[in-house]
Amino acid sequence: MAGQKRQFLRRAFGRNNEANTASDESNTLHSQAPEPPNVDAKNPSTASLCLKTTSTVRAFPTEPQQLWDEAYESLKHDQPALLEGYEKILARELEVEIIEQNDSHTRRSQMRKIVQRGLDKTEKETRIKQNLGQAMRIPLAVNDIMQLALKQCPEAALAWSAISLSLQIFSNPMNEAEANRNGLKYIYDNMNWYWELSSHLIKESDPDATPYKVLRWELKERIVDLYKDLLSYQIMSVCSYYRNRVFVFLRDIVQLDDWDGSLVNVKNTEAVVREKYQVYWGQQSLDHQKAGTGLLQEISKGVLAQALQQRDIQEEKDDKECLKSLYLTDPAADMEQIQESREFLIPRSCDWIVKHPCFTDWRDFKTIRLLWIKGGPGKGKTMILMTIIKHLSQSLHDNNIPSFFFCQETVKDANARVLRGLIYQILVQNRALISYLRKVYDLQGSKLFESKNTFTALKDIFVEMINDPKLDRVFLVVDALDECQPDDLKPLLSLINACVSNSPQVKWLVSSRHVGEVERQLQRTEYRTELDLDKDVGGLVQGGIEVYINHKLSDLFECFSEIYGDAEPYVTGELQRVEKEFAAEVQKKADGTFLWIALVFRQIKESECDADNVLDFVRQMPPTLKGMYDRMMDQIVNSEGSMFEPCQQALLVAINVYRPLQLCEMIKLAGFKVLSVPNHIIMRCGLLSIRESDQTVSLIHQSAKDYLMDKESKFHSTLFPNGHLDGHRTIVNRSLGAMDLFHKDIEGLRDPAFQLMDDYKPQSGLLNSTAYSCVYWIDHLCEAKSDLTAVDNHRKMDTRDENIMVFLEKHFLHWLEALSLLKSIPKGVVAIMKLLSLLEVGIISIS
Repeated sequence: MAGQKRQFLRRAFGRNNEANTASDESNTLHSQAPEPPNVDAKNPSTASLCLKTTSTVRAFPTEPQQLWDEAYESLKHDQPALLEGYEKILARELEVEIIEQNDSHTRRSQMRKIVQRGLDKTEKETRIKQNLGQAMRIPLAVNDIMQLALKQCPEAALAWSAISLSLQIFSNPMNEAEANRNGLKYIYDNMNWYWELSSHLIKESDPDATPYKVLRWELKERIVDLYKDLLSYQIMSVCSYYRNRVFVFLRDIVQLDDWDGSLVNVKNTEAVVREKYQVYWGQQSLDHQKAGTGLLQEISKGVLAQALQQRDIQEEKDDKECLKSLYLTDPAADMEQIQESREFLIPRSCDWIVKHPCFTDWRDFKTIRLLWIKGGPGKGKTMILMTIIKHLSQSLHDNNIPSFFFCQETVKDANARVLRGLIYQILVQNRALISYLRKVYDLQGSKLFESKNTFTALKDIFVEMINDPKLDRVFLVVDALDECQPDDLKPLLSLINACVSNSPQVKWLVSSRHVGEVERQLQRTEYRTELDLDKDVGGLVQGGIEVYINHKLSDLFECFSEIYGDAEPYVTGELQRVEKEFAAEVQKKADGTFLWIALVFRQIKESECDADNVLDFVRQMPPTLKGMYDRMMDQIVNSEGSMFEPCQQALLVAINVYRPLQLCEMIKLAGFKVLSVPNHIIMRCGLLSIRESDQTVSLIHQSAKDYLMDKESKFHSTLFPNGHLDGHRTIVNRSLGAMDLFHKDIEGLRDPAFQLMDDYKPQSGLLNSTAYSCVYWIDHLCEAKSDLTAVDNHRKMDTRDENIMVFLEKHFLHWLEALSLLKSIPKGVVAIMKLLSLLEVGIISIS
């Protein structure tokens, strides 16, 4: 449609007036007239471009002069009005009555003069347009931003469209002038190549050589076409320079001359010449290769091998980039961290599982494709799965792939995280399967893993991958399905059921607590077997409990033995008695729960209980996890001094965050005082732990989070008088307060174009401590507003909404800089969209 409009305008503005160009500068020439190259101080002579004679070329032409002359003649035949107008301008401006037709040198001199005069004539105008073009970049940039910002507001977008159209129209003359000069510069930069094109490309000792005669004539014709386009571009420019400037301005508004399009024509013709050249010389090379020596063949093989090697290197590089984008977490590293943070994971206590019929049948028989291990909290499900994973890794053949993932915390998009972890481990073991992922990744890039449809896209890739015919068996292990949010759990369970039904070579091993949704979904498949740790394997679990108790007792009473090492024999005997009774008491109360045992020993350590009263201490312990949690909270609620508030705030934050926090982040969000001892506060909370390797603060177990969020629990109203969801408001308030310290160049990089390396980590203490706030404060704002709206009919948060606007006005750019340094710009964009949604529906007001 744009092309049709441009042709209509050309007919209206140009073709009817061509005949009068010489007598009236306001008349126009044919719109296809091109320009000469720059011949001002920066660009030397264009003599080599305007060559023409009237002689007829009979023999095969190889000299540049001959082909340029032929191109000029052909152009004059094809576009007589264009050439007539040009020669009239030439005659008028140079005051010559006869245009030289035979003397090429004179013609070149005339062209040189007319071009230079045209450039001088339009130099001031060009500078003005360039300055205006520079000035227009700012409103055009603002226009792009406004169009993006107004996509969600059709009414405002319609009003802005008129402004946008005006900006585009008035920027066209500046753009056209710049396009014209750029085209000339491109032609001049390639001038030597154009001039020598014929002599180099079709040079041959025997120009009538029969084998290549047809190919050479075809190549020659394409070179003439290129020369015609070059001459046309230059002559068009000459005509434009000597045309009425108001008329030129109007033509440029509608881009009638289309300088960019003309330059594209030149480049396209160049491409055709190159293509024909490849065909021509390719045929010669093929003939030479057939007649060549063995050495030439070896060289060719070497070149091919190098090309293949380069291709393989590039493929390897692209594969690594794809894996890097896919990477979210390394399940193998997660397993090590879980073992570190959950001290009750003692592998020896679960060795029985690899000999159990449920496991061996699942591993060995095709009719059993799903093994579901379930049990109450703290029963050792994770430890059992770790034992199985290690066993599979050591015993499977090369073409059998084990892949596993540990669900930790109730994070968002858990189903996509599970698939990313499983796919990552599969690809680490069998890189050839990455082709399934690359098919989509090469089109979408890293956005494949950042959209709301990530799970849907990865699901199809994952199914193709695990059904690859080259694989014998695939073992997939997913721990703690119950820790996925309900919206994520259902599609994940549907995928597992579909794979179990349709992929007999794929083995699934999953674990969960007794959760209704998991029960309903997994019981639909007939290819499953179940192992209930609460009912089916009580004796075996009890054996594991004994191993774990003995392990912990060994550490505890080793310390006691050091204290009483020099005591009388009866003291040692008493210590042995206490140890024996202590073990029996713990085993009786534990009821097969590893977590309960771990908590008992942790409290013994924190209370610095000695051997004299350790037995009484364990007898006072409640026999259930809930009772143990009640006891811990009772200690916090009835603690003396100022310990209640920091513990309460730490727990409030911990149950509402979307990922485990670093200790420095917890200090900010929980509002710890400057002189407080954060590690001591975390340990006093009872239900929180600190991983020593990276100072990560997390809840000791999912059951602890469930307990704290249970409104019916004994201490819920005491700990969270405004409800546990009030933590979202707290996090927003403290996040805004912490980020109020942001400033320009927060990392002190001093260079806005600083290139972040892949392994770059923020060095600023302020940025590290506010990393969580930067990424998630708007998510918590949405949660807080949703909770308050549901409970109190649009009740405002304690923090006024105006504070949000103050922060954005003062620190919006600083916040974007922080997101960039944290490599979280995509998440920031999603967060901004959420904030705009809150504004649109009127849930918050910042006016």
